[in-house]
Amino acid sequence: MQVKQRLKILFFRKRSKQNQDGSPVYARITIDGLTDEVSLQVRVKDADWDLKTKSVFPTAENYRTINDRINAARVDIQRYFDLIRLTKGLATPEDVKAAYLTPINGKAITEQKTEYEVFQEAIVGLMWDYVKWCERWKTYCNKVEDVPPIKLAEHEREIKDFDIRIHKLDREAFRMYGDPTREKTLIMAIDELLFNFLKAVHTQNRAFTTLEKWLGRRLRYIAYLEYRYRKSDIPLSSLKYAFIGDMVNYNQLIHHVDQNTAMNYAKYLKEVIDRAVVLGWLPINLFKPFSCSYVPPKAEYLTMEQFLRLKDTTFDKPHLNIIRDLYVFACYTGLSYAELFRLSDEHLKKIDGQLWIDIARLKTGSDEPVPLLPPAIEIIQKYKDHPQFVRKRRVLPMPTNEHWNRCLKVIGDELKYNIDMHGHQTRYFFINELAYANGVSVPVIKQVVGHKKQSTTEHYLRSNKKRVTQEMGELKEKLFADSGTLKSKTASGQDAASVLLKPTNTLRVIHLQKK
Repeated sequence: MQVKQRLKILFFRKRSKQNQDGSPVYARITIDGLTDEVSLQVRVKDADWDLKTKSVFPTAENYRTINDRINAARVDIQRYFDLIRLTKGLATPEDVKAAYLTPINGKAITEQKTEYEVFQEAIVGLMWDYVKWCERWKTYCNKVEDVPPIKLAEHEREIKDFDIRIHKLDREAFRMYGDPTREKTLIMAIDELLFNFLKAVHTQNRAFTTLEKWLGRRLRYIAYLEYRYRKSDIPLSSLKYAFIGDMVNYNQLIHHVDQNTAMNYAKYLKEVIDRAVVLGWLPINLFKPFSCSYVPPKAEYLTMEQFLRLKDTTFDKPHLNIIRDLYVFACYTGLSYAELFRLSDEHLKKIDGQLWIDIARLKTGSDEPVPLLPPAIEIIQKYKDHPQFVRKRRVLPMPTNEHWNRCLKVIGDELKYNIDMHGHQTRYFFINELAYANGVSVPVIKQVVGHKKQSTTEHYLRSNKKRVTQEMGELKEKLFADSGTLKSKTASGQDAASVLLKPTNTLRVIHLQKK
């Protein structure tokens, strides 16, 4: 049975042992009135010591190293105190000091660390191998019209090889990540999330390009740890709230990224810690109060006039006409590149006598049911005899994302548009110019474009003068007579003054944009 005990840790300078390099820093361990002291093996001069915070002023030489030593000692002493109480039921200052100077099960901890380093190298290597393999296969398939049987057989063998490697490491991962005695670290938490993401990619539930981005983020987190702590990893238990804010500043100052990119690194770190809490590795997410504030990016997309001109333009280069058709199709459907690329005939369905696209977004897993407009159906019919449709059952001859965006820039230059054209603009065009401007409600737009939250759809909306004019005109007819005087009653019998105070959907969207 554990006895309730109280631990206090005080850092101080032992002036009796002062020399020309300063006084040694000690930690006084107090448990229920009993005390013991342990040296941190660092010395501090009187002028450099902050009596209030029990740390070294930033003006001191090597202040960061000394303060890191103090913070690490605080974490270690607390951890050994908890571990001794767990194993013995009662902790004494002498036991905690001994554990700090000679860690309990020090040999076992070192062996666990070495074992995980080997495992870590294996899973990270596997993830990079998988991403490179996916990239090579994607490039090859885009170059050839028809994949020969010998290449398909080779592809199947490679898939089976990855099956074996993933299953083998999955057993090791279950043992290591599920071991409650193993100290959990930040990079270990990232690796656990990424390994599960790899399995989702392998079962075709997530995109390999997203895994590649996560691996890049992992490298950035390690770079930050080495910059701030001179370590490639730290225990989860040593994380402080200031960690996430410092990381945002680091990305902006050292890597010169904009605010939104820096906030994305913070957002994904919060996701990692959320998962660590769910796994029982941490009691709470210390970063939860941190608000990831974003600067709304300026979204440039075609006006309806520019779109109609593009739709009716015939280019001298045949491949640009194909790109034009793909862009027009995306504008009429609102589908993202990932869904356009994998759109096959199995996603085309007849519902209520009308042709629909019924596909789930890879990014969110949300259904994206799109009733097709006549021009979109015409484009599908136009490419029904294309080799990609015949060979892969693909509805559209989509090129790589890089090639598509490169060609769109050429099209924009030829038409002398004053915006930088790219594929993602089509979703903005569909939501604003096609759907919202013509009276489609925000909840319906959310469902069609596959957003999980309506707030995401509202983020895409821009103030639309046509819609504002239409709804304000309707409001004017309800409230005012031809003479301009306020009506006492509306056509429906409502009090005109109460209608005047009732907000409209248009006003709500304008308010959102101002925020």
